[in-house]
Amino acid sequence: MVIIDTSRALYFSVKGIIKKDNGIGGNIEKEAELFKIQGFLDLLTGDETSTNNSFIQESTHILITDYREDISNKQWMIDNKNNRYDITLVDDPLSMNHHLEIYLKFIGEYNA
Repeated sequence: MVIIDTSRALYFSVKGIIKKDNGIGGNIEKEAELFKIQGFLDLLTGDETSTNNSFIQESTHILITDYREDISNKQWMIDNKNNRYDITLVDDPLSMNHHLEIYLKFIGEYNA
């Protein structure tokens, strides 16, 4: 098995919505950084085709990173240039728990 060395890869901030108690029995939804990951970001070419998965067709980039279970398409990522990418699909190739291929859609400059 080939090991992916992400030790020199860029860091990405994974963000999502968290719920906090408002003190009167309800919740307040707030955007927050959930964790950071390292990986290799690549641009998908314009001729990518997929008839089985429309999420891949919407994607503009792919991030290759180490395997983890706590990432989903309800989250988004911010790179070191303050660009936002929505997560469209998280793929564990062959269900081997080795690495992830995270398909992303470039949104633009992130404004918190």
